[in-house]
Amino acid sequence: MHERRLCHRGWNPADPVADRNQEAVARRSRRRLLGAELTRHQEERGEFTDEELTEARTRIFGEAEPGSSAGTAG
Repeated sequence: MHERRLCHRGWNPADPVADRNQEAVARRSRRRLLGAELTRHQEERGEFTDEELTEARTRIFGEAEPGSSAGTAG
């Protein structure tokens, strides 16, 4: 049986639930910071073009948006 012991801060840093919570907080922080950076970029340089958005999706997800002809072999 897994024994849970609390450290001096009241939680066990090796606890998988604590790890998931920390990861969720970190993801939210990264998304918030990224959103702020993208907003700043667009305020300085104008909105992203469709081509820039398509390229970004391809780099991030490895393929074009579903239903899009971009990135398909033809």
